[in-house]
Amino acid sequence: STRALSSAASDVYKRQARYIAAQNDLYASVMIAQAILESNSGQSALSQAPNYNFFGIKGDYNGKSVTMQTWEDDGNGNAYTIDAAFRSYDNPMESLEDYAQFLQKNIYAGVRKSNTNSYQGATAALTGVYATDTSYGAKLNQIIEEYHLTDYDTN
Repeated sequence: STRALSSAASDVYKRQARYIAAQNDLYASVMIAQAILESNSGQSALSQAPNYNFFGIKGDYNGKSVTMQTWEDDGNGNAYTIDAAFRSYDNPMESLEDYAQFLQKNIYAGVRKSNTNSYQGATAALTGVYATDTSYGAKLNQIIEEYHLTDYDTN
C-alpha cells in the first residue's frame, strides 16, 4: 500500500496523537490509523488547508464547516454518496484535539482503552458507529498492522 503521511508532518502528528490519546483514554494506533484512512494519507481536500479535518468529522467546529461529497454505506455494504457539512479547523492540532473530545461521547465508550482489551476492540466499536462502512474496523486494523502503529500506544 502507498498509504503514509509525509514523513516530516507524520512524525509530529504521531507524537501529538500519542500524547492526546494518552490524555483521553484512547489508542494512538487507532487515532493515527483513522487519520490515515479518513484523510487519504493527508491527501484529501478536507484534510488540507484551510480545513485540516483529518478524521472526517461532520458538523461544524466553532461555527466553521465546509460542504463536501462523501461516501456512505447503507449498512449492507452498498455504497452511495451525499453532500455533507464537515467540521473545519484553523490548524491540524485542533483536528486532533477535537477528535479526542468527539470520542468522549457515550456512544464511543467501547473505543476507550479502559473499556477494551486491545486496539481491535476499539476498531470494532467504531464500525457502524463512527463510520457507516461495514469494513471500517478491518481497514483500520490493516493500517495499524501495516505501519506498526501499536508502537505509539502507551501503557
